[in-house]
Amino acid sequence: MSRVITIDYPEALTMAVEVLQAGGLVVLPTDTVYGVGCLLKAPAIDRVFSAKRRTPEKAIPVLLASIDNVHQVVSDFSEPARRLAEAFWPGPLTVIIPASAKVPLKVTGNTGRLAVRQSRSKVGWPSTSRSTMPCTWVQSGSNQPRP
Repeated sequence: MSRVITIDYPEALTMAVEVLQAGGLVVLPTDTVYGVGCLLKAPAIDRVFSAKRRTPEKAIPVLLASIDNVHQVVSDFSEPARRLAEAFWPGPLTVIIPASAKVPLKVTGNTGRLAVRQSRSKVGWPSTSRSTMPCTWVQSGSNQPRP
């Protein structure tokens, strides 16, 4: 069942976390776009791909609550990547780095490389910080090829 709840509703973020933990999808603003998101678990990720009609070769970014969470999803957080993240996170910078074996390959567009960032949005990232896993987000623009 779909529900639209405005962010000013007192329990909105708590409800979003409950939906995420139940394997559902939520739409929240990031600092650049609205995103469709889920926890980083295979069944929920499949729902994002289906809802967005996203093709398997299109990777989806992972949104982190904090730079401290990056080691949950990457196999090698190089010094240059770490310096960039420290300088520009939270913010719209996305860093492409090798994914951890824990990350479903589908999230990487079957490349093994993961797009990771920490949103500056005060709305999007609190939901991820209350979750036990990072969230994966995809911008809510159309993913359909243009005629």
